[in-house]
Amino acid sequence: MSEFSAMRVTRDASDITIIIKTFERPEALKASYLSIRTFYPSAPIIIVDDSRRAMETGIFDSRTTYLKTNFNIGLSAGRNLGIDAAETPFAMIIDDDLLFNASTRLDLLKEPLNTAEFDICGCRMLNFGSEEVIFHGTFELQGRTLHLLIERMNGHREGFPVYDFCLNVFLARTSFLKENLWLPELKLREHEEYFYRLHRAKPGRVTIRPEVHVDHYPLRTPFYSKHRTPIEDYYELALGMHNLDGIVQVPSPKQHLIRQHKKASKGVRRLMNKIAGRWFA
Repeated sequence: MSEFSAMRVTRDASDITIIIKTFERPEALKASYLSIRTFYPSAPIIIVDDSRRAMETGIFDSRTTYLKTNFNIGLSAGRNLGIDAAETPFAMIIDDDLLFNASTRLDLLKEPLNTAEFDICGCRMLNFGSEEVIFHGTFELQGRTLHLLIERMNGHREGFPVYDFCLNVFLARTSFLKENLWLPELKLREHEEYFYRLHRAKPGRVTIRPEVHVDHYPLRTPFYSKHRTPIEDYYELALGMHNLDGIVQVPSPKQHLIRQHKKASKGVRRLMNKIAGRWFA
């Protein structure tokens, strides 16, 4: 029995293909797959795996397609393969270290696409089920430096906030994704380039549903990190594609307060540890 069985609330999502790009994290992928099947047993799933070896596929059901590619083709090429194989009206892009939960309401993600002419609808992400990862906002070009203004919106459309980018976990029409693929040259650092390219073609295509969230349980093995941390070359390549000198994140007031709280908390912990050391010395 799955560890997710106790919270099973199944919903129909047969019109949504969930595309998972995975690399050298079979345990994370297995957990992600089981969490999806707990809540969405009918949704087609496409797994694109560019690890060294194919994983054991016995846990996957008949609605799951497992595509083993050459080693380390990268995030962009892998997502593109998944999109090419998708046949449903909608597709959801996720990474292999994300878990669905009772709040992962795909029907709510479809609503802005159907009623408010958005192309992408994202959601919230919580690290280990508690700490929020904040990465949605608008672009602002200052000279040749691209500023990512976190949490800033460009108003509302049909009641939904208007953004230029969001996290790499989102729902879109499959036809839109097939027309707007990732650039395969960017094995890494593809995120900003993808959304900036969409923004330059047509601003205000992105929204998020904050009441929808996924849980993020990042797993970093030494071999995984070896092939996922050398991003500088891809960053420079992405800059050159848009004649940019740099990309800068501008934190929101909320992020500033969170960082100040963490800084203060560390100081308090250090002080308490120092005091405790004196007591027990």
